[in-house]
Amino acid sequence: MSSKNNLDKVQNAVYELAKGFKSIELTEEFIVDEEGVLKLQKKRIVTKNLPPDLEAYKLLYGDTIYDEYTDEQLEKEKERLLKQLINLEKKEK
Repeated sequence: MSSKNNLDKVQNAVYELAKGFKSIELTEEFIVDEEGVLKLQKKRIVTKNLPPDLEAYKLLYGDTIYDEYTDEQLEKEKERLLKQLINLEKKEK
């Protein structure tokens, strides 16, 4: 695998973190029956919505000083950044 391909994979992963994503976790529990055969006892599927990660966004698009922002300003900036990510995603399709 080329280093460019690896870099693209890393950038795509950071991009997914920056915009937030849905994660599906599958948990299966098996038991051994009397005959020594593994049988599925429990199966659980959990869907988690992971919110956008501001640190990932800053890594991709540069750092902005947010320490001095009020909660309201941070919320507006979050909405602006989410819209920007959605627009970028639409352009890529």
